[in-house]
Amino acid sequence: MSTTAISDVSFHRAPLQEIREGLLGFILFRDSAGCRVHCVLRRTHDGQFEIRYPERKTGAGRRVRLYWPESAALREEQQRQIFAALVDLGVLPWRD
Repeated sequence: MSTTAISDVSFHRAPLQEIREGLLGFILFRDSAGCRVHCVLRRTHDGQFEIRYPERKTGAGRRVRLYWPESAALREEQQRQIFAALVDLGVLPWRD
């Protein structure tokens, strides 16, 4: 797997009402290509944390991804590094 460097991770907590509905906050990071990426941190119904990358809906209701890592392995590595940074920032509890 190629090295994926995530840097400059920051987190902004969502408003309380949004947190109650599962949106925990907004993540901003820089990827290995130097792109600044905005994404969100959500808690699923079963209590898992997940990162959602930005997307838009077309007029026909079709979802279009604005940013998406080019492989599943790259996406998993990015998310691992982002979760580690969120642990370091005190946003998430420590996990394996």
